[in-house]
Amino acid sequence: MPFRLLNQCTDCESIVDNVKNHDCPKDPMKDPVKRAAAKAWEAEFDRKTKVWDDWQEVNAPDIEYARPSVNSNPTYIAFQGKCVIFGLGGEFWDEDGEDFVTNVLNNPTWGDVLIEFEKAIHTIKDTHHRFLEGLYPVDIKDWPNVVRKAVSDPNVTVLRFSTGS
Repeated sequence: MPFRLLNQCTDCESIVDNVKNHDCPKDPMKDPVKRAAAKAWEAEFDRKTKVWDDWQEVNAPDIEYARPSVNSNPTYIAFQGKCVIFGLGGEFWDEDGEDFVTNVLNNPTWGDVLIEFEKAIHTIKDTHHRFLEGLYPVDIKDWPNVVRKAVSDPNVTVLRFSTGS
C-alpha cells in the first residue's frame, strides 16, 4: 500500500485522505434545516440589496462610494428628531482630509443619511471605510471644535457615522 499524507478534519477531528472532500458529520451545511435557513438568508439579503439599488437609481444616482447596511431601508427614519452627523478627516488614511459635519437634519431617513455619508467620504477623503453600518450618539464635549461650532442648539443630537470597510 502506498504512503499517503493524511489530514485531520478540524470539525470532527477524523483523520481523512482529503479534508476538502471529506463527508464531515459536523458540517452545518449537511443539515437540511440549516441549508434551508442559509438559502432563505441569502434570498432576504438579495431582496434588501435590490430595495437599496432601486432607491439609489431614482434618488441618488451619483453616489460613488457610500454603501448602506442592507439591514436598514432607505425610506425608514434613521433618527427621530434634530441631529447633525459628523466624521473626522485624516482619521484613518489621508491626513489631508477635512472634518465633515452635516447641516441640522430633522428626522432623516437612512437614504438621507447615505447621501450625507457620500458627501462625508469626499470631504474626509477616506474611500476605504465606505460601508455605512449605522449611527451612534456622542457627547459633544468629546469632539472637535468643528462639531461644537456646528451645534449651538441643545435640542440637536450629535451623531457619528459608524463605518466599515
